[in-house]
Amino acid sequence: MKQTISGTSELEGSWVSPLNTNWEKKLIVFDLYGTCMSCDGNIHPFRNLLKRMGITDRQDSFDYIIKSLEENISAEDFIKYVAQHSSLSFSDQQFAEFLATFTQDLQRSVDSTKLFDDTLHTISELKKRGYATALLSNLALPYVEPAKERLGGFFDYQIFSCLEGMRKPERPIFDKVLKESGKGKGDAVMIGNSATDQKGALAAGMNFVRINRYIPWIKVREHHVSIGCLTDLLELFK
Repeated sequence: MKQTISGTSELEGSWVSPLNTNWEKKLIVFDLYGTCMSCDGNIHPFRNLLKRMGITDRQDSFDYIIKSLEENISAEDFIKYVAQHSSLSFSDQQFAEFLATFTQDLQRSVDSTKLFDDTLHTISELKKRGYATALLSNLALPYVEPAKERLGGFFDYQIFSCLEGMRKPERPIFDKVLKESGKGKGDAVMIGNSATDQKGALAAGMNFVRINRYIPWIKVREHHVSIGCLTDLLELFK
């Protein structure tokens, strides 16, 4: 198998996918960042805010960041929540400075997001072929509207962790997308770039395709298929 100029992996010789791809109007579920969109990973708005507030314990920082992913919480309310639960006291001026810097970092992070070149074409083509599509993302509230603006019209269903009160890899959020779509677990495949996506999808009984944009070929693995770009999906799902 070799990579073509277009970026799609060309299949040489006999090749059989372990996925049941002879589906009619089945469900393809996409992760967001690292799969459909990229984001500057050097900004870290939440992590930087916690450091400014004096939260140095790694577990505490992780717990607060998870809070941002699981609840519909604004930037201002997130700062209040951290201050309250960490027993830290801040002046009104400090709070205002935290909020201003946090808001700036969030905007820089949102502004850095961009769609991968193969995202819109691939999803559009899959929909033309009769597949239902869904977006399933662990996402903090400030990132939801920008994601909807860029991709909302391309997905039949959109599930964001901060609006659902649960996150990947927890089973309930995968069950949520299946329930909303009316599809059974055997009729769905998750496309993602992380162990979180894989763990949750397989635990929910869904098929899984892992995208690794640094490896430009399709590879069959024990429990999933690996692809190098979204365009490869058009080879898997005819």
